[in-house]
Amino acid sequence: MKNSLLKIKALSSFLRDVTFKAQVFVNYYILKHSKDLSNDIFKQKFWYSVCRVVYKKLSVENFQKQYSKMPSPADTWNELNNREGVKLTVAMDGISNYGQVISTACETISTSYNSYYIEHFQNITANYFIYVISNAFPAAKVSAVKYLVYQFILDGVFPSQPTTVEVPDDTLPPTEQQQQKK
Repeated sequence: MKNSLLKIKALSSFLRDVTFKAQVFVNYYILKHSKDLSNDIFKQKFWYSVCRVVYKKLSVENFQKQYSKMPSPADTWNELNNREGVKLTVAMDGISNYGQVISTACETISTSYNSYYIEHFQNITANYFIYVISNAFPAAKVSAVKYLVYQFILDGVFPSQPTTVEVPDDTLPPTEQQQQKK
């Protein structure tokens, strides 16, 4: 019983350390490459791969090959990992039977990142408009720009009442069902 409790504590500690360091890396990557983000960061498989890099079962180079469309994840990893006081890797220390635990945690993390962006999408969009307008009109007061964005622009982008949009029939190719009717 005591031995089982020690294994559970060790596995829990390992999981916490791995997922924390994976999130530190991904958050740093998001800050560095915010204009070139891939939708992969919202997928469980991506997070599982990052965790494997953290506990050294996947090399940074192979991770970069897996996600070749992402700009320089290996360079970003090395840059962060080489900072003073930062160590992104976690030693296994005899931990076994960790795969399912890590996989489940990665599913939770990817869901959390999805939820964050979905729940904050309007605010993220507003901040983008505030940034663009402030850069275009540097003499404008930020309060005036915020008022403009929140009172006028967002209502146009995110109308509170659904509107009907007419889409011409020839905009999209026919569905399989439409082709079979012909």
